[in-house]
Amino acid sequence: MIKKTNLDFLKFGLLPQIRIGDFLLFILLLILSIGGMFYVYGGETNNGNRVIIEVNNIEQFNLPIDVDKVIDLRHLLVEIKDKKVRVKDADCQNKLCVKQGWIDRGSIICLPNRVVIIIKNIKNNHAVIDAISG
Repeated sequence: MIKKTNLDFLKFGLLPQIRIGDFLLFILLLILSIGGMFYVYGGETNNGNRVIIEVNNIEQFNLPIDVDKVIDLRHLLVEIKDKKVRVKDADCQNKLCVKQGWIDRGSIICLPNRVVIIIKNIKNNHAVIDAISG
């Protein structure tokens, strides 16, 4: 009895022939996917200059990120220090917002307390009129 292995198709020539066009298409797709990763993950290095804290979808605080401060929201304690933000303490059950730790870009969301902390890069403090709002 002959035991078949997973590589038996190589012995019998069942592997499809790879042509130069297939190889070039593979290289092109590889370059595009790596380029896409750099575009998404390696893009902008400017992390943001404002911390926006929203409670129940209403903006409560809009603070500069370079000023060290501790903000006491009734159910959360938010700390801004060294151009980073964290939720220092929360009274929710699983404390996922506390476990997220320090961030210097992106956002922290605490669903039980309906709090969203966003770090944004705002070029100036004036309202910007765009095609939708203007």
